[in-house]
Amino acid sequence: LPYDDLPKMILDAFYVARNLGMEYIWVDSLCIIQDNDNNLQKELRKMLQIYWTHNLQSSPQVSRIAMLAF
Repeated sequence: LPYDDLPKMILDAFYVARNLGMEYIWVDSLCIIQDNDNNLQKELRKMLQIYWTHNLQSSPQVSRIAMLAF
């Protein structure tokens, strides 16, 4: 997926993470194959560990459309 084709909300998350000095970012819709039930179930079992060890969490509560900015 080309960087420029990513939704604005995800690009904003990359920008914020980079400016906070974070080396990695987890984006569920990019890190989990959404249309593969086996992969989805496997990755969902890891979510507790992923969220337990994260430094920052962002959730699009205001913008329901990922194409919009933060």
